[in-house]
Amino acid sequence: MRVAVIGGGPGGLYFAALAKQLSPDWEITLWERNARDDASGFGVVFSDETLDGIAQGDPEVFAAISAEFARWSDIDIHFGGEVRTSGGHGFAALDRNRLREVLQKRCAGLGVDVRYGTPAPPVGELSATHDLVVAADGVRSATREAFPAGFRPELDERHCRYMWLSTDRVFEAFTFIVEQRDFGVVQVHAYPYSDRRSTFIVELEEQAWRRAGFEALAGREFGRGESDEESVRRCEEILAAHLDGHRLIPNASRWIRFTTVRNASWRHGNVVLLGDAAHTAHFSIGSGTKLAMEDALALAASLHEHPTVDEALAAYESERRPVVESTQRAAQASLEWFETIGRYGGQGPDQFAFNLLTRSRRVTYGNLRARDAAFVDAVDGALAAADAGDGPPAGGTPGAGPAVPPMFRPLRLGGLTLRNRIVVPPLATYTAVDGVPGAFTQAQLTAQALGGAGLVFAGMTAVAPDGRATPGCPGLWNDAQEAAWRTVLGEIRRSSDTPIGIQLTHAGRRGP
Repeated sequence: MRVAVIGGGPGGLYFAALAKQLSPDWEITLWERNARDDASGFGVVFSDETLDGIAQGDPEVFAAISAEFARWSDIDIHFGGEVRTSGGHGFAALDRNRLREVLQKRCAGLGVDVRYGTPAPPVGELSATHDLVVAADGVRSATREAFPAGFRPELDERHCRYMWLSTDRVFEAFTFIVEQRDFGVVQVHAYPYSDRRSTFIVELEEQAWRRAGFEALAGREFGRGESDEESVRRCEEILAAHLDGHRLIPNASRWIRFTTVRNASWRHGNVVLLGDAAHTAHFSIGSGTKLAMEDALALAASLHEHPTVDEALAAYESERRPVVESTQRAAQASLEWFETIGRYGGQGPDQFAFNLLTRSRRVTYGNLRARDAAFVDAVDGALAAADAGDGPPAGGTPGAGPAVPPMFRPLRLGGLTLRNRIVVPPLATYTAVDGVPGAFTQAQLTAQALGGAGLVFAGMTAVAPDGRATPGCPGLWNDAQEAAWRTVLGEIRRSSDTPIGIQLTHAGRRGP
């Protein structure tokens, strides 16, 4: 079998090595336009799950990279002139260039034909002369662009500007720095990846980026591999307090916007996408190289396990797509949180740190408590003290035990006080007649009101006859409906004082 691989990043190299290891008789050729020794990128972060896969897939590669990992378990959050630390997370990182060296050596030892400094031939030509073409050619994949009708890509360019850098200050933890400056909020994502260097990503919202003077500095064309040195020096000036006398080190570093890549299909004929060519996930959850190497593991295994290329590619995409889409959902939530970080500027350091750690929705209150109970207790205590006007945490005096978790604390909404922060969302039952809610609605809301939630919502109530999504939707546009709602609420009040809300809806063009 003849296999062509386009792109010599970690994903392409790792696939080539795995496939050659599993099928030594295959002819595998990899094209990489850069020279073998060209430095590219900074640190990459791995999860324990990915490392387990690498250990099983190629113990030799795992042994080589694990010997050089930078490991840490803390996350430090700098905000409002204070630092909050949460432990128990567990990370492993490695210099991306060192990872490439290990994979290059492994490919050479296995007999993969790697052609450095050589752009790949046109993908149509490779597809005709090879049994399989693996496109690991990155976020701006020329392969993907060659077959838009086959892959059907969706490219979502986001709003913030960011720059990848490194520093010779070695941080002791995964570090988030969020500062309000006169031009707006500046944020940093930093983590160690060796005993000499840390990754250092600077990010600003577009208008803050302009007000900070970066637009003028970046307003010219940069050559291939050239860095925006003036912007780098400006970043050093702005963030000097966090660099502690150390420097920022660029590598083809310039301001860019993040692009989320999605494809309706990852395969077109005998051409398949891998890594950033197929999908991207925002750097704030550190998944780019991780996803690419997991793709390589799955693709190599699928080709080994299935009799035809078509079946193997279908199995590969079927296995990987749900995992990738789950990661992308978490990354999107994280991305949007950082894009709107200014809205959290009025929070205290404890609450801000908690919200940052749970931004992707994958880490929950319970997850954090399992990892670092003392951190969660401190957050609970700070919120309780704030609610009580600097009084002792709810449930006792300082030092007497953890405070009541925020979910179960009262919440004031204007003149209304909820007993807790649990809300029962609107639920449509489609049981109304002429828009009048009846016994079923009353029974449903009464049961929900007795469940202990702080607020219960009645669902999808139309404001006009033609505003109903269905004829069974309740309404609130005439006296009969108002009277029916009063009856429903009166009956609820006989057994519960839970506030009842209502979802007012106009169906618009959905209406009958």
